[in-house]
Amino acid sequence: MSTNNGCSSFRGRNAIRSVIAVLGVAGIVGSGGGGLPDVSFQPTPPSPSPPVMSISPSRVTAEVGATVTFRSFTSASSYQWQRNGVNIAGAISSSYTLVGVNLGDDGAHFSVVARNAYGPSTATALLQVSPLPGVLYEDVDFRMSGWQVTAVAEPAQADTKLRAVQSESGGNPGAFMQVSFDFPPAPSSVRVFHTYLAATYDPAQQGAIYGVDMAANCKWIAGGTVYMDRMLEQGGRRFTSHTGDYCVAWLNMFSSLLSLRADEFVQVDGPACEPGQTCPDFSATGAPIRFGFQTHHSHESDDWPVAMTYGIDNWRVTVWRK
Repeated sequence: MSTNNGCSSFRGRNAIRSVIAVLGVAGIVGSGGGGLPDVSFQPTPPSPSPPVMSISPSRVTAEVGATVTFRSFTSASSYQWQRNGVNIAGAISSSYTLVGVNLGDDGAHFSVVARNAYGPSTATALLQVSPLPGVLYEDVDFRMSGWQVTAVAEPAQADTKLRAVQSESGGNPGAFMQVSFDFPPAPSSVRVFHTYLAATYDPAQQGAIYGVDMAANCKWIAGGTVYMDRMLEQGGRRFTSHTGDYCVAWLNMFSSLLSLRADEFVQVDGPACEPGQTCPDFSATGAPIRFGFQTHHSHESDDWPVAMTYGIDNWRVTVWRK
């Protein structure tokens, strides 16, 4: 009996000593005393680097006599603009404006060298000059009799329930094209081709093409992600540009890449090009070209169907001639 009491007493004394030890350490840490290290978080400062550079527009085509402005949106302590690698006197702001462009400016490269405390960075833009006014095609009312809208599903579907209608209000501003279709309850993808029948350019009659500006507003309304590409049709084939944009809101203009050349389009539909054939062909011997846009979408789930809806507004194309 006394042995058990002794053990209990021993365990109690050890417990008290442990509590005192813990309180002692807490007191030392709380008072800042003792030799314990400071373990408070110290954030790592960002690595110093020169400015991250870009110019808008990075490539632009303008008519003779036009005014062109290049802008750098990079924060820097100093700027110096150059033409073909040579400093332009007095051009030391974040933008540079060239008034009255002429054919001698065609192909000129305009660069800006921006500096901060860690060094310089450079970005370059290309100016192309057309001797003729651009040929403009645009639609802001979207009367659907002027548009051909078709859907291609993979795997093929008997009915995508494709609907393309004019909404008289709610656009940016006014009327817009509202497009919707259904995904089945299975993984699949759908491409929708939108062709404006009146936007037909004939190089044989109107001249060879230097570059094409293509822009529109795109708005996501319902369903999954919608991706939009610039598109043209020639010789029974469809081509889209290498880059596009997501439909988010009316304000996201998919016009960040301007003056598209023929080699910046890839074929997505129609018969294969024959060996030695230029596809698409922007030369004066090329077949007539129709312009529009493509949207594409993917559905990954096999649990439920999805109804996709998006809107298009302020569609326009400018064809620049050589």
